[in-house]
Amino acid sequence: MCVACWICGGLAATAEHKYKKSDTVRGHGKGPYKGDGSVSHYCEGKESKVQGPDANVLKYHKSLCAKCNNETTQPFDKAYEQFISWIFKNECNVLRDRKINFETIYSSEWETAQLNLYKYLVKAFGCKIVEAQAPVPLDLINFLRQESFQTGLRIIISVNEIAMLMDKEHYDGLLRGSEFVAWPTVDRSQISHARWDSGVSWLTFEYWYGIVPPDGYEGDIWAADRGDVCLGNKPVTNKIRDLFNSGMSK
Repeated sequence: MCVACWICGGLAATAEHKYKKSDTVRGHGKGPYKGDGSVSHYCEGKESKVQGPDANVLKYHKSLCAKCNNETTQPFDKAYEQFISWIFKNECNVLRDRKINFETIYSSEWETAQLNLYKYLVKAFGCKIVEAQAPVPLDLINFLRQESFQTGLRIIISVNEIAMLMDKEHYDGLLRGSEFVAWPTVDRSQISHARWDSGVSWLTFEYWYGIVPPDGYEGDIWAADRGDVCLGNKPVTNKIRDLFNSGMSK
């Protein structure tokens, strides 16, 4: 069955990585992953052994055409890779200050680069929506072609405190995505609200589509519209902390 690219409508001949390939390589090397370097992927309680960063289990189903995936969105990918590289080269300062300055990361090109970073995250979110067999909202599709925009998507960049309970050697290679939850419009033709998180190591991207984060929620709401952002905090409940400590003490 032929599937249409969700960005342009052409033939979807390529599959996007669920986790950026460069993140997998940064955390686990180029592979193959065997022996002490073995890597597992967990989804809905099922474990799959991963042989390398291009394993099929680390990719979505084909939902993008080759041009959109390899050419049109290439600046978005590069902006994300530069962002992640800077974050983990400076993670001690970032975790201490809980603040990110885009000009420090991207220099004089920071306004264009942070827009491209945001577009990369929209690309990731769109692929997740398609994987959930739902239509990608039109404002997200149109946004990828625009320099100024309006969208129902809000993003908060947060620190996952559960990851910080682990030793660095364990959380450094951690790649994850939360359960995707969405609510359709009355005629069920579009998504009206959606929630999803994705993360690399301790860094989490929280996606709030059509939803305003509740009062008291920590972290700046970001839409590629500011020079710096304060990081949010995905806290650890006492119950989880106790369970974690209990498990580590055995």
